[in-house]
Amino acid sequence: MGEWLHALVELENNGEPSVLVTVVTARGSTPREAGCKMVVTRETQYDTIGGGNLEFTCVDTARKMLEGTQGPVLRDFPLGPELGQCCGGHVSVMFEPLRPALTHIALFGAGHIGRALVGLLGGLRV
Repeated sequence: MGEWLHALVELENNGEPSVLVTVVTARGSTPREAGCKMVVTRETQYDTIGGGNLEFTCVDTARKMLEGTQGPVLRDFPLGPELGQCCGGHVSVMFEPLRPALTHIALFGAGHIGRALVGLLGGLRV
């Protein structure tokens, strides 16, 4: 079983956000086959999709996604001079952000304390 799967379980148990990166299609000469996966967190990477500039670009993309709220995205990568890869093939990569469940708060009452709490809670990033 891949390191990425064990990492997903551990990260979910710890409430740490991550991005699951999957090679969806691989045509021609590519570093890895379709279906290979890796998991990227803000500081760590688990498993590999083949290394080189493709992997560096995918890790960078995944980490930028962790800073926002964007959902899954599919990107195409020709593995040629523009990416600094000499393989010559082409891959499509899916980026799936996995974030811990948000905390839900029920607030009853709309008096001065309730309004103050809404202002405070609305500014929290959870």
